[in-house]
This record gives sequence, C-alpha cells and structure tokens, in this order.
Amino acid sequence: MHLRYLAILVPFALLLSAIFVMRTISPLEAGPAGILFVFIFIYGFFLSLSYLTVFWGSRLLVRMGWLHKRNSVNARRSYYIASVLSCLPVFLLAIRSIGQLRILDVVLSIIFVALATFYVIKRT
Repeated sequence: MHLRYLAILVPFALLLSAIFVMRTISPLEAGPAGILFVFIFIYGFFLSLSYLTVFWGSRLLVRMGWLHKRNSVNARRSYYIASVLSCLPVFLLAIRSIGQLRILDVVLSIIFVALATFYVIKRT
C-alpha cells in the first residue's frame, strides 16, 4: 500500500478507535490509562488530519500560484506545524473535562497555539 493512501486512512482509523473506546468503556472502568488513551487517539486524529490539511493545502496554494515554490511547506515542516495545531482540541477537551471551559479559556488557548505555531514556523 502506498504511503499516501495510508496517510488518508490513518485519521479515520484513529477516529473509529476513539469512538469505539469512548462507547464501550466508561471512564471509571478505564481509569487514568484509558483516559490517556482517549486523549492520545484524539491527538493522533487531529495530528493526521491537520498534517494532511497543511501539506496538501500548501501544495494546492503552490499549484494555484498563490504561494511560491520556495515558500511551500515540505513534509517535515508540515508535521511540525501539525503537531502544534493538533494540541488545541486536546487542550480544549482537557479544560472541558474539568468543567472550566469559558470563552476566555478558548481565546487564551488559541493565542497560545498561534504563538507556538509562529515559533515553529520561524524555527524550521
């Protein structure tokens, strides 16, 4: 199987795994390890989804002429950017799980992820 097909199928496999774990096991039965696996599945899902979005979005912008080839994002840089972007849903879910999700928390999380993304873009 080609790697590009695998990259497209991974988000769906991770999403189905997360849904399966959340539907079959209660948080009390799973304990801390089960909750950690749910967060890992969610992070992996958003990581692969944002990687595909950043990588193929960059390729599309180059093809349409809106971005120069030298400014395009390669696979490694796409992974770095996606790994930072995929932290946002995990942050919001973690804040929501303790019942403290307000608009200020969302805005601060977005600002933090935006600054981290800017840092990663400038360093790579």
